[in-house]
Amino acid sequence: MLLPIEWLRDFVDCGLSEEALADRLTMAGSEVEGIQNGVLNVKITPNRGDCLSVWGMAREAAAILGTPLKPAALAVEESGPDAASLTSVEILDENLCPRYSCRVMLGVEVGPSPDWMQQRLVAANVRPINNVVDCTNYVMLEMGQPLHAFDFNLLQGKRIVVRRARAGERLITIDGVDREMSPDMLMIADAARPVAVAGVMGGLETEVSEKTVNVLLESAHFWMQSVRRTAKALGMSTGASFRFERFVDPELTVRALDRVARLIRETAGGQVASGIVDAYPKPAEIRTLSLRPDRCNMILGFSLSPEEMKAILTRDGLACEGSDPIQATIPIYRFDLQEEIDLVEEVGRLHGYDHILTDLSLQRVFVGKDDPSFRQQDRARESLLASGLTETVTHSLIAPEEAAWVGGETLRLRNPLSDDLSTLRNSLMPSLLRVTAYNASRGNHDAAFFEIGKIYLPANTDTGGQEQVMVAGAMAGTFWKEAWNVSKEQLTADFFILKGAVEQLVRDFRVGPSEFQAADHPLFEPGRAAAILLDGQRCGVIGELSAVRQDALNLNRKTYLFEMDADALIRASEAVSLRASYRAPSRYPTVERDISFLIDADLQAAPLESAIREAGGALVESVFLFDLYQGDRLPEGKKSLAYSIVFRAPDRTLTETEVAATMAAVRARLRGRFGASIRE
Repeated sequence: MLLPIEWLRDFVDCGLSEEALADRLTMAGSEVEGIQNGVLNVKITPNRGDCLSVWGMAREAAAILGTPLKPAALAVEESGPDAASLTSVEILDENLCPRYSCRVMLGVEVGPSPDWMQQRLVAANVRPINNVVDCTNYVMLEMGQPLHAFDFNLLQGKRIVVRRARAGERLITIDGVDREMSPDMLMIADAARPVAVAGVMGGLETEVSEKTVNVLLESAHFWMQSVRRTAKALGMSTGASFRFERFVDPELTVRALDRVARLIRETAGGQVASGIVDAYPKPAEIRTLSLRPDRCNMILGFSLSPEEMKAILTRDGLACEGSDPIQATIPIYRFDLQEEIDLVEEVGRLHGYDHILTDLSLQRVFVGKDDPSFRQQDRARESLLASGLTETVTHSLIAPEEAAWVGGETLRLRNPLSDDLSTLRNSLMPSLLRVTAYNASRGNHDAAFFEIGKIYLPANTDTGGQEQVMVAGAMAGTFWKEAWNVSKEQLTADFFILKGAVEQLVRDFRVGPSEFQAADHPLFEPGRAAAILLDGQRCGVIGELSAVRQDALNLNRKTYLFEMDADALIRASEAVSLRASYRAPSRYPTVERDISFLIDADLQAAPLESAIREAGGALVESVFLFDLYQGDRLPEGKKSLAYSIVFRAPDRTLTETEVAATMAAVRARLRGRFGASIRE
C-alpha cells in the first residue's frame, strides 16, 4: 500500500524522519519496502485489513509511538429533505451483507476535484476522475471504507435492494465489460435490475457523469468470503474488493458517509439530505479475550507487569480490566485478534522485539532422536533398494475408481479439490501402477518401483478411520540391461523374482521364513496371486496384474505387484529381537558333502530340505539345492535333486566316521519318508 507521509501526519504527529518512521513501522510488523517522494510503500499482511488506509496506519503509528490520534473532520451540514423519504434499503441476505448505509445528496455539480485531492490520489496510485468519484476514492484510502456513488435519478424506484443475482442476470460494469452473474454472487439492485456487484464494482448505467445532479452514496459491509469468491469468479480485483476480502469494520459505514458527504459538499456543492438510511440487521458482536501475564512473559522472554501489559494493549485500542488474567475487549476492526496468543503478539511487537533476551545460557537443551518406526522403515527401504527396486513417493489421495481396483470400503473427502484426488488411498498398489503406466507411456517399459507409506481404512468406531503403514512394490519388463552377462530370460520380471525380493525383505528383518498361500485378489489375474503369511498370519498379497487392468493402463509388459503390512513386519521383527542372542561362529573346520537322489516330480523341495536338517541334527550348518533335472533319461514322473550339505560342530573337529553316520541317517530319512532313490 502506498502511504503519503503528509497525509499520515493529518492524523498523528510522528516527530520522526521518513527513515526512522519506516524503521519503527517495519519492526512492529508493517514492513516498509521503500520510500519515494515522501510516500511509504508498506507491505500489509493479509490479516491486517484494518491497516489498509491512512487512518488505519495512523492508528498503528500512534500505538507504536505512544502519541495521540487527531480526529478526522466528520461533521456535515444537513439541509435537504429527510433521506428516508427519498430512498429505502432492503437486505435480502443479511449473512452476506450485515449492514448497508446510504446518504442522498441533491443538486451537486460534477467537475474536476481540487488539486490537493488529485495530488494525494495520484501519490496513492489512484487516477482522478471527477469530484464526486474522487471523494469516494479519497475516503476509501483515508478511512479504509469502500464507497460507491450512484446517479440517484437513474435508480429505478429510487431504492436499493441487496440480493443474490438471479440465474442468467447480466451487468455491464464501470469498466465497460458485460458480465454474466451467478446465483452465489451478491448484487446491489434497484427496483428492477442489478446496478453493482457488491463489494467489487459498480454498474455502467448508474455511474456518476457530468449530467449527474443527485447522488446516492453507498457505504456497506459485505462478508469477506463472498466478495473474494465473486471477485475471483469474475476475474476482477479492485481497491474495494481488496479491502473487503481482508475485513472492513462494519461500524465504519456511517462515519465514512459523514466524511464523504462533507468532502462532496465542499468540492461539488449541493445539499445533504437529513439523516442516514441505515439497515443493520446483523450487528457485530463485541468480543473479549483473556491474557495471562505469566504466560505472556514466558513466551516472549519479557518481565513486564500486568499494568505495563494493560498500558500497551490500551495504547493499541483495547479496553482492559483485571490483572490475572487481563480481560481485553477487542475493537471490532481488529478482526485478526482471535486467541490469547494474538494478544501476546501485540504486547511483543508494541513493546519491541528488541527487548527479547538473547542470553540462552539458562535454557534447557533437549536432544532429539529418530522415531524407532522410521528406522525400521529405513531398514525395509535399504532391503528393497538392494533388490534393485527404485523408491517412489505418491499422493495420499487417489480417484474413487482407483480405490475400487483393490475393493473394500474407502474414506472420501467431504470437500475435495477434484474428483481425481477425492479418496484417501486404501492401498499403495494403484499409485504404483500409475507410476508404472506413466513410465511406460514415455518409453520406459523396464520398471521396478516400491513405496513405503500409509493407507487409510474406515474404522469400526466414530473416529473416522485408521492409518496403516504398508510397503508395496511393482515390477515390469527386464533387468537384463544392467546384467548383460546373465541370460535375459532369468532376469525378466515374473512372480518369482518379485517373490524373491519379498523373501529377502523378510530375511533382512530376521523374521522366520515367509510362506505363500494361493489366494484371490480383484487386482490380480485369477490363479496367479498368493497371500503372504508371517507366523501363519496373512500380512500381504503378491501376484500378477490382471490382463483387463493391464490393457486399461496400456501396459505392454506383464506387471507384478506385492503389498505387505509394514507394521506387522516391524512387530514380528521386534519380537524376534527381544529373543535374539549372540552366538559366536565355530572356530572348527567345516565338512561338505553332496547328495543326489530321484524323487517324485510333484514333491516340493522345502519338505526335503527340512528332512535333511532333521536327520542331520545339530551338526548340519547349511543345506543348499544346487541342481534340478527333469528329462528323457529319468523315469516318467521323476526328477533329480542335488543338495550340498555343510557339517560343523561347535566344540570339536568332526571325524569321517561322524560325518558318514550322519549322511547315512540323511539317506535313510529320505528313503523312508519320501521313497527317494539315492544316486551313489
